[in-house]
Amino acid sequence: MRVVIAEDNVLLANGLELLLAAKGFRVVAVAEDAPGFVAAVAAHRPDGAIVDVRLPPTFRDEGIHAAVRTRRSCPGLPVLVLSQYVERQYAGELLSDRHGGVGHLLKDQVSRVGEFTDALRRVARGGTVMDPEVIAQFLTRLAHDPIAALSPRAAATAASSPSWPASAGTRSRPRRLLGERPAGCRRPPVGSGEARTNGGTAVTDLQQLVRQARADGIEALLGGVVVRDGSGRVLTVRRKADDHFGGLWEIPGGSLEPGEDPLVGAARELAEETGLTGLDLVYLHAADFTGRAGVRARQFAFTAAVPDGTPVALTEHDAHRWAPLDDLPAVSAHHAEFLARLGGPAEHQDQAKLD
Repeated sequence: MRVVIAEDNVLLANGLELLLAAKGFRVVAVAEDAPGFVAAVAAHRPDGAIVDVRLPPTFRDEGIHAAVRTRRSCPGLPVLVLSQYVERQYAGELLSDRHGGVGHLLKDQVSRVGEFTDALRRVARGGTVMDPEVIAQFLTRLAHDPIAALSPRAAATAASSPSWPASAGTRSRPRRLLGERPAGCRRPPVGSGEARTNGGTAVTDLQQLVRQARADGIEALLGGVVVRDGSGRVLTVRRKADDHFGGLWEIPGGSLEPGEDPLVGAARELAEETGLTGLDLVYLHAADFTGRAGVRARQFAFTAAVPDGTPVALTEHDAHRWAPLDDLPAVSAHHAEFLARLGGPAEHQDQAKLD
């Protein structure tokens, strides 16, 4: 059985390769990041793939997005996802395509060699393998909120159905279909060819910015949102201790999905990480950085304003803080570049919408 591995941790990747070889598997490629994984699958057409959920450059969900992407281009590609802890939403996204041949195991299962290789073989035969802890979390979430346990796409369909009971634990508005533009995210009218920054300066339309990034050799695109309250404080969120760069403060944001508009992707990441939806987003700036594995990345940042006291519902971070501009926590260099471009309190900014 021919296998492709996507794992940025060299020791773990080498260990997996040796383990699989000893059990009769043939590892045809090992990728350190999502683009490398997608390219390896296209080149080798393996019988199965093992993918770490969190890959460079942001170590959030690049691996799972790459797995979903490859299964769209190669329907039925067997994929076994590994994660440090339960990733309910993304496991659901993999399961929702109904092609079978998927698995989600926690990394401590790898140490149980027989169970791990049996799981990989079952996935390769078209079966579905889920870690017991993943199943338990799904059932717990389902008991409290049936629609929340679905993948984003299935949740949007169910929530918008007239037959779905209003008391089934849904929010006041249906969950958004992936790729659909959230309410309040405005784009330039067709043919305008430009958007405006919060300083009123005309910039090229967002798709032109994406094309320029590709021309510049950028390998990964991200979106982010600098959210300010009425007092001018900035919303910062802290990565969980067991995450890559655990304890680091940052602005909400993450990787764009393949072909996703930066504005839509930034709004999606903001909603997924903080629960904030329906905000008017204003283009701020783009900044480049290099991930741990040398991946060249560019993040497009937008600004948004909310009233003081707006609640935040964290899903991927363990703390949040509304920080004054003169008392910001330490953040990465490219996020500091975004924050340095902010002016006074949010209500005094020229909030020129993308409309």
